[in-house]
Amino acid sequence: MGTPSAVPDVLGLALKIPLDPPDTEWDLLLASSGTSAVTRMLPLPARQWRSARYSSLMPYSSGASDTRWVLAVPVGRHPESTSLAALRRSIADAPLRFRLDLVSMTGSAVPAGQVTLTQVHERPDEEQPTFDPVLNCPPGLALQPGWLAGVRVGAYRGSRRGPAARLHDPGAGRASGADDGY
Repeated sequence: MGTPSAVPDVLGLALKIPLDPPDTEWDLLLASSGTSAVTRMLPLPARQWRSARYSSLMPYSSGASDTRWVLAVPVGRHPESTSLAALRRSIADAPLRFRLDLVSMTGSAVPAGQVTLTQVHERPDEEQPTFDPVLNCPPGLALQPGWLAGVRVGAYRGSRRGPAARLHDPGAGRASGADDGY
């Protein structure tokens, strides 16, 4: 969101995970959230990078009965504020680690992997990567519920066009009418 560093903010992790076949990837977006069955569906402000808990907000399903959220939990040393400058300094000092868990609506979290952030890539806006967690998903997985995933397809239209398109078209990526799918 971009609040001053002393003010709680919704924090996020945006990951591009390479898949097979080559040149395909999973855009996994996680936002700071709560840890209960209800609050893991809500983006919630966090006071610090180190205390934030992250969720996919929407679960992924590999079938009618297997629906799970992806969670990320900071492991080890993380910045004590929400400042991007503090995050950059921390990554320069040592890699930041996150444990990835999978959790169903009523089950306990199950460890599923780890993410390690080792460097910051400063890029101009027009070179920032684009993300679409609905369209760029592993084969056999889908965000649920389907109707909400459909709404998000429209919401990520501007992201798919890229930052350069948004710079030249102030309406890109913004709700502007019923025809836009928002």
